[in-house]
Amino acid sequence: VFERFIDELEYGSIAINTWSIIQSAFPHSLWGAYPKHSLDDIGSGMGMMGNMFGLDLAVKGVVDAPFRNDYTFPLAVTKKDKMRAEAGLRSIVHFFAKPGLKTL
Repeated sequence: VFERFIDELEYGSIAINTWSIIQSAFPHSLWGAYPKHSLDDIGSGMGMMGNMFGLDLAVKGVVDAPFRNDYTFPLAVTKKDKMRAEAGLRSIVHFFAKPGLKTL
């Protein structure tokens, strides 16, 4: 079901669990606009980049990466580790609640 959903998306570049610009780092990957737009209806743009293999019928590039949450703390082993993790989390929450140099 998920693969069919991705297949039906009309976007030239699709990134799953990663930053979409990563496709431009791979010359064999396609990235750009889905090939249905004209100058009268530009939509998300026209044209594709990449396509090092010169595939004639390619319409989109899809990058699929494993899910990884970079905002989690490692498992606290000792009480000191747990206190540091809690202090770090408290600082992050405080910064997002009131962004500024003082809360950085």
